[in-house]
Amino acid sequence: MVYAREWTNPNASPPIHQVLEYWFFSYLDDWRNSLTNPTVWEMHEGDWEVDSIALTADGTPLEVAYSEHDRGIVRNRADVPLAGGTHPIDYVALVSHANYFTIGHLGVPGSPHRIPASFSGVPIVEPDFTSNQTSYGPAGVAAHTADLVDITTRASWLYFAGTWGDGDYLLAKGGTPSRPTYLHLSVGDSPPGPAFQGTWQHPTNPFTTWPTDNNH
Repeated sequence: MVYAREWTNPNASPPIHQVLEYWFFSYLDDWRNSLTNPTVWEMHEGDWEVDSIALTADGTPLEVAYSEHDRGIVRNRADVPLAGGTHPIDYVALVSHANYFTIGHLGVPGSPHRIPASFSGVPIVEPDFTSNQTSYGPAGVAAHTADLVDITTRASWLYFAGTWGDGDYLLAKGGTPSRPTYLHLSVGDSPPGPAFQGTWQHPTNPFTTWPTDNNH
């Protein structure tokens, strides 16, 4: 299910007149640092991610912003891959649900991806894997038609102020192959719903505060 919102800038002459937001909900974020031999896991119930598209007053797309972990990436609309020549393509990472403009194993030598320093004080390499095995979207441009629901006014759950799961946890593997040990830490809460996130409250923020294109 994809939840859609259209926001109009109240300023008289803004460079960004409207923002289209597409919110995605997943039941579980279960990221690990390797697809085959993980030693670090980060997981939490309830995962909200968002894609934003900035438009001019005449409806011309300006920029596209995809959320990635702590923040996200912004790319000029002319450089965004399109489906059917009209709809931006978002490659969603396996289990972490981070959003990218490209496919591949990201965060490995030659293709670095780092969580922004605001997450921990220093950038952290966090590998992600994206592919194009299947697709969801509008009829005629994707293999599967996605249900699109307008959540601007009609969704009572939108105003639930709690978190969407039972916390955020970090697991690290240690010890020896024959006697492994696991460090289990609580590192925060599961995320709140869209209306309680900064991107919803300030829709232009991704286009002014997130890093620009990193070729991912």
